[in-house]
Amino acid sequence: MTGVQTCALPISIVGDSKLVSDLAPLVDLVYIDADHSYEGCTQDIRLYRSKAKMVLCGDDYIDRPGFGVIRAVTEALPVHKHSGQFWWFEL
Repeated sequence: MTGVQTCALPISIVGDSKLVSDLAPLVDLVYIDADHSYEGCTQDIRLYRSKAKMVLCGDDYIDRPGFGVIRAVTEALPVHKHSGQFWWFEL
């Protein structure tokens, strides 16, 4: 196997992300793209921040009805960066 498959471990979550966060290994980069509500995004950041060794990131950093990504990321990770709809936090 070559390419990204040898260095990426995709974990697809359906349901309670707390169950998966307990099983997830420590990795270089965690990409969050799940619940876009403030509460859901805040929970995912809280659960997965400790799983990232280098970068925690995600997308949908936009102001849209029902979305709370910008608020959640800004409150949980005040020194994050963003470009367009993509956000990241370097550890």
